[in-house]
Parts: sequence; structure tokens; C-alpha cells
Amino acid sequence: MKTLGRVMLVDDDLIDRMASKRLLNKLQLADELQCFPDAEAALYHMESDTAGNTDVILLDVHMPRMNGLELLEAMSASTKVRFSGTIAVMVSAGLTRRLQTGFEEMPYPKTFIGKPLTAEELLATATMIPRAD
Repeated sequence: MKTLGRVMLVDDDLIDRMASKRLLNKLQLADELQCFPDAEAALYHMESDTAGNTDVILLDVHMPRMNGLELLEAMSASTKVRFSGTIAVMVSAGLTRRLQTGFEEMPYPKTFIGKPLTAEELLATATMIPRAD
């Protein structure tokens, strides 16, 4: 079965984060899984030397302090971030026009998936995302 590879999960909701982690592990879709409770922690990790190997970021849109779009903007502006994977944007409610436009303008390949994550959506996402296996 095709996996998502090295996955970074960024979600401020503890219950959603734990449920997503459990589902990814149950489906064996992540070769490695790192979880972050907020965008700032994820950005700090992405700016480290070891983060360049991430294949997929499962990114919550609606987070306090720094939302998902602001994280992608910070990653794009940072000279330290070397990310060339795919962003799977998790949406629990409709996106505002500003957020939709902002995500579309980001230089990263992306897909939008519902939140909470389901097995069906994760399996479909795994088949859609290009990987150099």
C-alpha cells in the first residue's frame, strides 16, 4: 500500500490531533509521523536542519495565533525552510475567500481534505499525492 511518507500533523485541537494520529497509525499511512500543537512549533521544526525530509504536512486551517495560511506564508518567506512536499489542508468549516485565495497562491502542491480525517479521505489522498518511492 502506498503511504504518505514522512508526515507532519499540525493541529491545535488535542482530540482531533490524537484521533488523526491514531487513524494514520491504524492505516499504516505514515512512514514517520511528527505532531505539533500549533503553527509556531511546526515552523520552528521546519526551520531546523532535520525537517527537510517531510513529504506531507496535514495542516489545520483554523488555529489561534498563527493559522494554517500564515504558517505557509512564513515557510515560503523563510530562507531556512526547505520543504518540497505536499500540503494537505484540513478544513472543518468553509474557507473564507481570503483564505481560499491565499492557499491557492502558495507555491506548494496542495489538496483540501475534510476534518475530522476519515480513512476514506486519507487513503484517497495517499493515492493522489506524488511520491518518489
